[in-house]
Amino acid sequence: MILFETSRLIIRQWTTTDLSALYSLYSDPAVMQFIRATLTKEETEHILTTHITMYETHPDHGRYAVIEKSSNEFI
Repeated sequence: MILFETSRLIIRQWTTTDLSALYSLYSDPAVMQFIRATLTKEETEHILTTHITMYETHPDHGRYAVIEKSSNEFI
């Protein structure tokens, strides 16, 4: 589900197909330096599943994917 759009971006709920994109963030030491320890793919999958499940009861709350419209890439 798309939450909102700008002229260049789409902000939408995570889906199971976003595991690689989310893992690229959570496994990167530079990204995670001030957040928490890096995560394994299995830990990332668990968090992704938690986000997706939360949308069922709280569709307007949580964390979301940001997609660049011109490339359709996660940013």
